[in-house]
Amino acid sequence: MTSKIPVTRAARLGRGGERGNALVEFALISVVMLMLTGGVADFARLFMIANMAAGAAEAGLQYGALSPSNWNPSGMQTAALNDTGNYTGATATATEFWTCDIGGTQFTTQPTCTGGTTPQTYIQMVVTIPYTSIFKYPFVPDPISVSQLACMRVQ
Repeated sequence: MTSKIPVTRAARLGRGGERGNALVEFALISVVMLMLTGGVADFARLFMIANMAAGAAEAGLQYGALSPSNWNPSGMQTAALNDTGNYTGATATATEFWTCDIGGTQFTTQPTCTGGTTPQTYIQMVVTIPYTSIFKYPFVPDPISVSQLACMRVQ
């Protein structure tokens, strides 16, 4: 047997002023949550662009590491830009340099090292991709240039 608790007239009248509160609270919170979600998605795009630049720099180095004939900057740059999917505004710069010892002075032309050591050859790739945010943030420049550098000893 179920018993019904009688609802008094005063209890019914007390709730009457609260009608629609949930709708108002939802409207206010949904705006804040939408802005927060948009900011997180916009920030995630920045990491995606940085990851794309790092992968492109590595792709350029992999092309250059195939053989000494591939150490030409134009081929390495083309390989890097192709890895970005020809992203608008992306740039790639390939360089070659030599050192006489690990961590030593970098030379732009092949040096003659003292002590009979052979110069070590390195190739380097820098990929820069512009990032334009969806929203405009105060004190944050727009667009932002995201650059990644990759370097490898090839000989």
